[in-house]
Amino acid sequence: MSGVDIALSIPLIALSLALSVVPVWFAAKVVGTGRQEFGRVALALLLATCLSVLLLKLSVGWGLLLMPAVFVALFGRILETSYLRAFILCLLALAFQAVVSNILG
Repeated sequence: MSGVDIALSIPLIALSLALSVVPVWFAAKVVGTGRQEFGRVALALLLATCLSVLLLKLSVGWGLLLMPAVFVALFGRILETSYLRAFILCLLALAFQAVVSNILG
């Protein structure tokens, strides 16, 4: 990869991260988490995604079963809410992401 390819892909990565954070941020506002800032939600989503991918790479079969638990645990800890609210946040974020995907095509 050349430097130009990397320079062109960084804004696209940032745009896709921002579009992924919006449904989770909106779900955090609906659920009423302790910390609802956009940056905090982006950090929680980024860490949960990276940890889930690492877990998936390290464990062949069990990674898929543990990935939702990683998201619930990290959302609960980073956004300062209960695990039940973090679980509901994950479900709402999935629903909002489906709506955004349908709108944007």
